[in-house]
Amino acid sequence: MKKGIIKNAFLAVSLFGLLGTSMVSANNHQDTGFSFDLKFRNTKYTEPRAKTDASSSYASITSLSNARSINCFIVGPGGENVNSSTVVLAPGQADFIHQYTYEWNYRSCKLGVRKNGGWDNVHVTGVWSPDCIYCN
Repeated sequence: MKKGIIKNAFLAVSLFGLLGTSMVSANNHQDTGFSFDLKFRNTKYTEPRAKTDASSSYASITSLSNARSINCFIVGPGGENVNSSTVVLAPGQADFIHQYTYEWNYRSCKLGVRKNGGWDNVHVTGVWSPDCIYCN
């Protein structure tokens, strides 16, 4: 009886430890700001940041002039295709960006920001993170 209680207690503690580990395994989740001026069909990229796990990336738009929304996606450190989704974000919106950077053996990535269209110059600011605590 005592042996069973100890075994169950050990199992419970182990499970809590495992849950805690998976919640903080996204090591590079701090937000980094970006600010770009975009012309017609122009794409800008952030500097590469370390990618430490297979979680999704994250982007949030703070402000946007002369446009209602902007396209955000992820590329490898040299602009390589990592099969990223493209999310369309307006000011005040944020979303997770699914990609295969880590799975395809790249250990850093960049955020790409592109206009949806139109002739006006656009100024966009926001934050992004290559890894995400709350998503996979």
